[in-house]
Amino acid sequence: MAIATSTDVPYATTVKADGFEFVSDSEREGIGGSAGMRPHDLLDASLAACIAITVRMAADVRGTKLDHVVAEVTHDDDDPLAASFECQLTLVGDLSDKERAGLVRVAHHCPIGKLLGKPIEIGISEASA
Repeated sequence: MAIATSTDVPYATTVKADGFEFVSDSEREGIGGSAGMRPHDLLDASLAACIAITVRMAADVRGTKLDHVVAEVTHDDDDPLAASFECQLTLVGDLSDKERAGLVRVAHHCPIGKLLGKPIEIGISEASA
């Protein structure tokens, strides 16, 4: 669960989840946007982190000599009927072509990627005071 609460700074929003806290922000007509990551960037970051963690875990389980992984995610939501995400992986380590291909394959199995690939419904209701 995540809880987002507006602040006195225009559009800056405090976000709390699992004992952590950070600020998200957005810009509109030159106001706001400098207090934290934009919500779209948070979505990209969530997918990038999940892919990197999934690849790291798989490498560890397999005993693959992966020094580190970088997952760079961008999105395109210009199509009114669909959004797309693109991820570029950088795998650093003494890896064979077979190991690299296996880690790229496993990246497609990250939980956030699976969630975003499903039809999504969002229910919003007003909480009682």
